[in-house]
Amino acid sequence: MAVRAVSPLGLAGLTRTPSRIAAGDSGLAHVQTKPVTASLNLPNASHALEMMKEAFGAYRAVVADLSDAEKSKAWNEVYACLKQFEGVGGFATQFEFVIGVGAKAVLSNVRF
Repeated sequence: MAVRAVSPLGLAGLTRTPSRIAAGDSGLAHVQTKPVTASLNLPNASHALEMMKEAFGAYRAVVADLSDAEKSKAWNEVYACLKQFEGVGGFATQFEFVIGVGAKAVLSNVRF
């Protein structure tokens, strides 16, 4: 099972599978994941942009080293992209995220 971001709020092309999560540095075994789809409805794209600026540190980190003028230009480009999800009923999109669970690996031959 592979999960792909499907929203302007996700990272396009990002794929995670249970085996990739388990193979990481988490130390977890018996990893299970479940994709969950959710809707995001806001009054307009401006609200979506503000939410991205305020709530998602990863987006702020991307522009952190830019000058104020470059930051403004970057956020304007993001806003222009978000506008495509705005319609008569406001800003609406769906996104998919992954809920995962795993068990901490147990060492069977540990002696003290």
